[in-house]
Amino acid sequence: MRNPLKDDPLYRRFFDLPELQQRDRKTQPAGSGVIVNARQGYVVTNNHIVNLADEITVTLSDGRLLPATRCGIDPQLDLALLRVNAGNLPEIAFADSGALRVGDFVVALGNPLGLDRTVSFGIVTLLGRGGLATRGYEDFVQTNASIDPGNSGGALVDLRGDLVGISTATPASADVRVGSALPSNIVSAIVAQLIKHGEVHHAKIGVRVQALSAALAKSFNVSLEEGALVVEVDKHSAAAKAGIVPGDVIVRFDDVAIRRVVEFHERSALGMLGDTVTLTVSRDGKPKNLAFGAAAGYP
Repeated sequence: MRNPLKDDPLYRRFFDLPELQQRDRKTQPAGSGVIVNARQGYVVTNNHIVNLADEITVTLSDGRLLPATRCGIDPQLDLALLRVNAGNLPEIAFADSGALRVGDFVVALGNPLGLDRTVSFGIVTLLGRGGLATRGYEDFVQTNASIDPGNSGGALVDLRGDLVGISTATPASADVRVGSALPSNIVSAIVAQLIKHGEVHHAKIGVRVQALSAALAKSFNVSLEEGALVVEVDKHSAAAKAGIVPGDVIVRFDDVAIRRVVEFHERSALGMLGDTVTLTVSRDGKPKNLAFGAAAGYP
């Protein structure tokens, strides 16, 4: 009968036995995901969960284990689109994340800390959160619903059970009581690009904006609830070539009225290379339309 103590390094050291050779271990990173198209078997998750995986297995709530293939990734927004081949799949409906307001109730679904099918309840605590690891995007939904390791790639839903966001990794230095999710409107647009092209080519406009205060709105002769104030224009950017200058107040992005900074960020993130953008700005209290082609890259 084999003595299991012989596997203990302290036992082997005490009896001057040679160290055991380390065995290769296969890592199995755990995360969460969302089925967004049952008929085609499309699953959305975070890219960092699957980007180094040799094999991907999707575990359903009914216990089925399904091999998955990668259909496309967006590393800059940390999204990956997978596909499974199975019938009788559930599917989540997309909500309009643009209709979210601070204080709305939300539920985070996923598999945090190795716990299967866990839910946590909270509210939206901030819209347009920036400062995360994802470069150039500052429109995350912040919530106090618990989003822990393993929740990444899982669903953030409203009280109707519709998807308002995909939970994303939070920097290790962040307060553990604060979680973030990529808004569903962005997820829907990126998924469409990944299904069609297998990749995403984000566009760069080249402006930095901020919210209007009462004093700024009065100074620029616009409504407090109207527009995003341009505070910086990147040199040689598409916006600079179109004539946008600091002090312009962006009031429309194509055919969409811009009332809040987060709406501008959302529309910017939806822009793809080759798109023609028309911004309506208020300058000296007068509207001005500026059309230009978005350049390559993501700010």
